[in-house]
Amino acid sequence: MNLPKKYRINKIIKKRKGIILGGMLVLALIFTGILAPWLAPYDPYRQDLNNTLAPPDQNHPFGTDNFGRDILSRVIYGARVSLLEIFVSVSLSLIIGVPLGLIAGFFGGRVDQLIMWCLDIIFAFPGILLAILIVSVLGPSLFNMLIAIAIFSVPVYGRLTRNLTLTIKELEYVGAAKALGATNKRIIFRHILKNAFAPLIVQASLTAGGVILSASSLSFLGLGVQPPIAEWGAMISNGRSFIGIAPHLSFFPGIAIAIVVLSFNMLGDGLRDLLDPKLKNKI
Repeated sequence: MNLPKKYRINKIIKKRKGIILGGMLVLALIFTGILAPWLAPYDPYRQDLNNTLAPPDQNHPFGTDNFGRDILSRVIYGARVSLLEIFVSVSLSLIIGVPLGLIAGFFGGRVDQLIMWCLDIIFAFPGILLAILIVSVLGPSLFNMLIAIAIFSVPVYGRLTRNLTLTIKELEYVGAAKALGATNKRIIFRHILKNAFAPLIVQASLTAGGVILSASSLSFLGLGVQPPIAEWGAMISNGRSFIGIAPHLSFFPGIAIAIVVLSFNMLGDGLRDLLDPKLKNKI
């Protein structure tokens, strides 16, 4: 049955309520990061050595750490760092991986073999181990950590873009554009990249959760964000020394990581269903 496009999309959203919940949680993360100075009840870096390792109470709902800093404020400010990690890492991966995939898929031949050979070398390494190696060479810092995460994410976008390009360039409208004398540049950007945009957005939303986990893992190991910057992985690492007497130091940033990763996964799954032509045709 041919239904109006708006009605079909609304029906898909009703069937996939995860996209609504995931989207709301992601928006909450964005607004928390933007409005952190107004939402945080205390300065996240202000120390109160007379009130260290205080349990959650009415003044400090998440308690305080070993320096007397308010954990709720640090968790809120940690959302800013998480947004920066997602934006920079995913953007760098797209900027590098998508053009490589387009070139490999469109031109083929030895160019395709060379690009895919390079991507396969990177893909052969476990992502987190490759990131640890890169950060160990470059030195621990937020910037170097983001570069490392972006590098091991490049093959994901490169291979996906190449596969999409190989499929799209064989379609009839691309052949018609070639017959009309369209240049390779116009075909790549106007026809192939435009139609590959939706799957890439879905992949980016799914990758965002992995970026948070990787960044938190590196910061936990001391290879990412350095003290005193409020970052969830670093906060968990700091709290492990007091896990027996003050478990709230690690508990609340850990919950924040879990919620954010879950929200991006739910959003990605929902977008995949929403943008899937086969699903739309069934409704």
